[in-house]
Amino acid sequence: MKDQTFAEEVELEVPHEAYPIEWWFFQGTISSQDEQYEFMVSFFRINVSPKNEPVKSGYSVLLTFLDVKTGENYVLSQIDNSILDGIFKRIELLDDSEVDRELAKVLSQELKKHGPPRPIKLSESFAEITHTPLKISWNDLLIQQMGNEFLLDFFIPKNEKHVSVILKPKYSRILLESEERNKSLKGEMTYATYPSMKLTGIINDQKVNGEAWFDHQWGDYCWFVTDDASKKVLGWDWFGMNLSDGTDVIILIHKHMRTNEIIFASAVVHSKQSHSIIYNDVLVKHLKFWESPRTHIKYPVVCQIHIPELDFEAIYEPLIDDQEIMIIGNSRAIWEGAGKVKGKLNGKEIYGRARAEFYGYGYIFDFQNYLQTLADRVDKRIEEFFPKKFENADIEKFVGKPFWQHEPEAYSKLLATPVWDLISRRGKRWRPIFGILMVEALGVASLNYEASACLAELVHSGALIIDDIEDNSLLRRGEQCLHLKYGLDVAINAGNTLYFLPSVELFNHKYLSDLKKLRIHEIMMKTYLQAHFGQTVDIYWSKYLSEENLKLWMNDSLEEKILQLYDYKTAAGAKGLAEVAAVIAEVDDKMKQICIDYARAFAVAFQIVDDIHNFSDSPRWTKVCGEDISCGKLTYVIVRAIKNLESKKSSRLINILCSPEQRKNADALQEGIELVKNSGAIEECKEKAKKMSLDENSRFGENIPSCEPKIMLSMLCLKMLDLAYDT
Repeated sequence: MKDQTFAEEVELEVPHEAYPIEWWFFQGTISSQDEQYEFMVSFFRINVSPKNEPVKSGYSVLLTFLDVKTGENYVLSQIDNSILDGIFKRIELLDDSEVDRELAKVLSQELKKHGPPRPIKLSESFAEITHTPLKISWNDLLIQQMGNEFLLDFFIPKNEKHVSVILKPKYSRILLESEERNKSLKGEMTYATYPSMKLTGIINDQKVNGEAWFDHQWGDYCWFVTDDASKKVLGWDWFGMNLSDGTDVIILIHKHMRTNEIIFASAVVHSKQSHSIIYNDVLVKHLKFWESPRTHIKYPVVCQIHIPELDFEAIYEPLIDDQEIMIIGNSRAIWEGAGKVKGKLNGKEIYGRARAEFYGYGYIFDFQNYLQTLADRVDKRIEEFFPKKFENADIEKFVGKPFWQHEPEAYSKLLATPVWDLISRRGKRWRPIFGILMVEALGVASLNYEASACLAELVHSGALIIDDIEDNSLLRRGEQCLHLKYGLDVAINAGNTLYFLPSVELFNHKYLSDLKKLRIHEIMMKTYLQAHFGQTVDIYWSKYLSEENLKLWMNDSLEEKILQLYDYKTAAGAKGLAEVAAVIAEVDDKMKQICIDYARAFAVAFQIVDDIHNFSDSPRWTKVCGEDISCGKLTYVIVRAIKNLESKKSSRLINILCSPEQRKNADALQEGIELVKNSGAIEECKEKAKKMSLDENSRFGENIPSCEPKIMLSMLCLKMLDLAYDT
């Protein structure tokens, strides 16, 4: 067997502190007897000092260790305090970029108050770096250049096994300057790489061997955001491949993440027959996306890669889909994963180990798009549970096997059709979204429980159907109410059925203990009772509304009673979801109450804001301006207006509100609308809703460790206060 050759000379990979960002990246495969592992270590140096001040560096490390046999992926994302301080400057750098500014501010506030979101680790110690030769030491991580070799020494996160390996390059370093690869990006970024290295060493006391890859990059921020007035946010698809014929391939697709416009594409190919060759005609097609259960980011984990000039075409597939790493900042996370590649090169079958990196997919340019992703998940879960057309199996899921015979057509026409008619009119799904984020904020992965949270939308839909009947409503979400479209009997039956269906999911839930099922069932019953008690008061005020009664009610704490109505009618579902999340997460009673109080404030503030909607004639809202007055409804806004107005105007508003004839008169209705608008009540109610929601949001935030779901809940509060939702 021919002896393996190695690089005769290995360049010193010293820091380049004149540049604002730099990283040393190692990845590879490790084998020992019948075990196989894939690892990645990436150490970052970032200049965190303001302009015209002495250079101060902050440090970060990403480390993954994948057990191929078990699929267990151990992950570390760690920063120091300098990075934490510096991230505020990075957020400011993107101040006029495309990212959602409100979300960036919420993130910045969370970082300042509570530190990095879990599972990102904040290290109190600082990295030590020696320049010549390179030596990086930080906690349990050691990177050291020793002549023509590199030492990589670390402990596997959580697993705590000790890994110590020597990496020896097989051929000379490939050095790529920015202008060699892409002239469209302003700025510098140098890329030095050894794509093929021999690995030897130990895991604990067991000898191991394998293959590795090393990159060293330094430059400015041109890879992340364009250096021009547009400040386009950039990301990339990167692939590193070691093929079976000895060819090593580096592929980079750089793109504008908001539009998915490719800025440039390139491939660097090193083979035994030739030195490195750069190809600029590279095509990458995304074949499969994976959605993270933590961040709800969608990554293109299976890709087809084509280099026409090289006659190269291959498919990259990951060893496991979940290889996401949480990172600090607006980008939120990166997908960095070991995989395999198979295809053809010059007509010959090839295969090999490969690694892919997908960066920039976590940027949120419009928070509504993030919410839409969650809303789509809600709809998917609802459709999995409640069919659009009933078959016998669907009926049996809900009511069991027939003693004689089922009638699927009846359930399809009189349950599925009207219910899906309403659901397809697309409300914003904030209730199940709130429930999903609450479970996650309490530290529990929502994947096994999100179906239950999503079914809250069915209960809400049932309540809407019944409310529309009781209120004699004509329209729901811009279309004819179900009782008018399908008949009163059909609507009542469908609405009532929706209250009971979630119990089927609960009783058959495989991740809940019997005790938790019983507790959640109790919460559901309490939620239903509160909602109906709230509706009772609402009907009472509408049924007995008169000038005489209203004046009596106004003298008997009517505002507080309206808020209590909102607590029961609007907030019951949100409170129930918060309490269910607390049961699932097994938090103590104090934390459970904080969650419930937060949900109450969120939902009641939402209802006040919804009352404000009623006096907007903007096409942004689906409400009819003044509908609450025309229907004779007592709302917090209207009652505040009555109290604020001077006696004569107050009496006139009461007269319009309490008179069916006046309410139907267009001029009188418009007069009532103007009285409310000019009373100052709308501005007061906005402030009350804001204070109510933000106070409880702050209290909730003080008691929950920093995490992305908490940040998203805070953002949901802000969007709700911005009148961004319809029921």
